[in-house]
Amino acid sequence: MTRKPIPFATSAEEHFQMWHEIREESDRAAAIIAFAYLDDRLTEVIKAFLHTRRRTTKELFKGLGPLVSTAARSKLAYSLGFFGPLTLKNLNDLADIRNLFAHQKKRWKFASPEISKRCMKLNINKRVLKMGREKSPTDPRELYLDAISMIADVLWSELTQNPPPPPREPRFLKW
Repeated sequence: MTRKPIPFATSAEEHFQMWHEIREESDRAAAIIAFAYLDDRLTEVIKAFLHTRRRTTKELFKGLGPLVSTAARSKLAYSLGFFGPLTLKNLNDLADIRNLFAHQKKRWKFASPEISKRCMKLNINKRVLKMGREKSPTDPRELYLDAISMIADVLWSELTQNPPPPPREPRFLKW
């Protein structure tokens, strides 16, 4: 079953409303929905730089396509220079946390020791989330959601401020 993309907030007000709603959800729902938002942003940024036909692009991201998984998309985005190794590590850690919430019967909470420990390792927060704050958040849920929001929003902001170049002719076999 293919998941439909989450519609992106088109205004600051819609963005803040979406994050307010996510923050009101249970831990499990917040973890899954927020990560889906990040995954959709990552997918859209990658798609913006592909110079393939619409059908070919769709096939890359569906079924048995090579970019079906978040891990594959993260590695491709890293390889294309969209972000550095710290962000790649954090994306992998965020995906691991999301997968605990999504794929296990246990009713995980962010306060659960295993989840909390993983959230505390999200070192992107230590470097970036200090901006505009007196200190970094220490609540595992807040660390997780802030890391997702920051990565997704920076990716999208960079894409809108630095749009991809127009499609070019094939580099090697032009026929």
